[in-house]
Amino acid sequence: MARSLADHGAFIAVDMVSETKNKANVVVACMRSQTDDVRALLASEGLVEEDLSSTNGTVASVVDRLTEEERAARERITALQLEVASALSHRQEIVVYREYLLNERQRLEASQDITRTEHCSVVTGYVRDVDVDSLRKLCIGFGGIVCMTGASTAGDDTPVSITNNRWVKPMEILVNMFGFPAYSSFDPTVFLTIPFLVFFGICLGDVLYGAVEIGICFYFIHKYRRSSGVRNFMMVFVYGGIAAMVAGALTGSWGGDLISATYLGAGNPIARFVSALTVINPLEAAFQFLVIVWIIGAVNQLYGVCLAIYKAARRRDYASIIYDCVGWLLFLPAISALLFIGITWGSAFRAGYLAALAVGLVLLLLGGARQGKGGAKVATALVNLYGIQSSYGVGSFVGDVLSYSRLLALGLTTAILASAFNMIAALIRIPAAGFVVNLLVRVVLGGVVLLFGHMLNYFMGAMGAFIHSARLTLLEFFGRFYEGGAPRFHRFGFSSEVVKIVGTSTVREK
Repeated sequence: MARSLADHGAFIAVDMVSETKNKANVVVACMRSQTDDVRALLASEGLVEEDLSSTNGTVASVVDRLTEEERAARERITALQLEVASALSHRQEIVVYREYLLNERQRLEASQDITRTEHCSVVTGYVRDVDVDSLRKLCIGFGGIVCMTGASTAGDDTPVSITNNRWVKPMEILVNMFGFPAYSSFDPTVFLTIPFLVFFGICLGDVLYGAVEIGICFYFIHKYRRSSGVRNFMMVFVYGGIAAMVAGALTGSWGGDLISATYLGAGNPIARFVSALTVINPLEAAFQFLVIVWIIGAVNQLYGVCLAIYKAARRRDYASIIYDCVGWLLFLPAISALLFIGITWGSAFRAGYLAALAVGLVLLLLGGARQGKGGAKVATALVNLYGIQSSYGVGSFVGDVLSYSRLLALGLTTAILASAFNMIAALIRIPAAGFVVNLLVRVVLGGVVLLFGHMLNYFMGAMGAFIHSARLTLLEFFGRFYEGGAPRFHRFGFSSEVVKIVGTSTVREK
């Protein structure tokens, strides 16, 4: 740099102040008349100018002062690191205290909403139906308190709490992912459990994988037995593991084809037992299995329409039940029978579904027409069949049913990969070696391939099973009847997402 400046006829002095791996600080002195030229040349070389106009003293004194400031800063950093390390050792206590302070702030804010007069105070709020009797008994016990309860007038803005028994409660995770149901709707947890587990079982669909999943989940449940959140989350996969074992037994998948005549021999009793349990093998009858999946999807869609009837009945919306829900329950199965069954099942069956088709079509057209005005009634009646005006439609039904094909794709992927790893392990051998050496090689290397391959396949299959089963539930199924987004009910008291009170019987004062 100095040589480049000298080549331009500049008289300069350059001093290196400090240097690190990625940065160097230099001081450049020049004649006042050459200031602009030197600045431009330094900028072209990539240097960035620092303003030193407010700096007093010599260069050496400035360097000494900056060195001292750097030393003090490093000492401060070291002290802060020690403080952070000390704080981390008390992390749990800090988190608990923080949650306690947040709850105290919430309590103080709520106390400001109490209406007070000279002689009384009025407190309003929400309480769960199951806690009403307990609240009344508590008020009677204090005396001088009048407790008045009634139905909420806030409509769907009312906070919602859902309560299920300990076996169904783990499935609430799906409701939490989508949002709490509206106050005028209902808790769908019980209703989504069976469809979700059916989807999960078909996607994973292997007896050995299901057993591995159950074992892993129970390990984490035992390890984090104080955490209800971990238990509930793991129990979802325990249920999924059971469903996968059932589906695997029905489709003949035990680690792919690991337990079959291919590796155990044709006369093996275990292979015969596995074959006796098999109802349909997707690898040999993929199209038939795809048809079964479509039927499951269609039934699940109609099941969702039935839940829409339940929701409308709770709201006393009888017009929607008749024109919308019942219309689709008649029209969709009837049109499916017309297209795929025809007269195969006899003329009586054909007359029945044609009558259902006609009645359902009339109801849907009337339902669409009642939403239009004047000449637009005809147009709204027709587009109602497609689903633009209605909550459902032929287009939605066809698209949703076809989306269930992913169940076959995931199930086949799991089975094919498992069988591929079995085949690779079976091919491992050394042609020139003897029987004993090949036996050891197959046991060691083949075992590694089987263990690694099947565990990898299991984890990918389990993730895919959960994700796609949740998608089919939250989108294709919930879309038929569910309304989420309600605020969540919180008790007035200690409430935290990260701190749980598990009991005080073991707490001792020091």
